[in-house]
Amino acid sequence: MKFTSIRIITANINPLIAFYERVTGLPVTQHTEDFAELRSSSFIIAIGSTAP
Repeated sequence: MKFTSIRIITANINPLIAFYERVTGLPVTQHTEDFAELRSSSFIIAIGSTAP
C-alpha cells in the first residue's frame, strides 16, 4: 500500500516547514508563501497556512 499524502494547516508555516525538513531530511518546495511540499517516493507532506 502506498501512502499518498497528508496536508497540515497551520497559522505559522515557516517553523513547521523547517521542522519537517529537519526530521525527514527532504528538501522543501515552497510554491507560494502559504504553501509548501516535501516529497519522497512514498509520501507527500503538504503544508498550508491560514495566515492572511
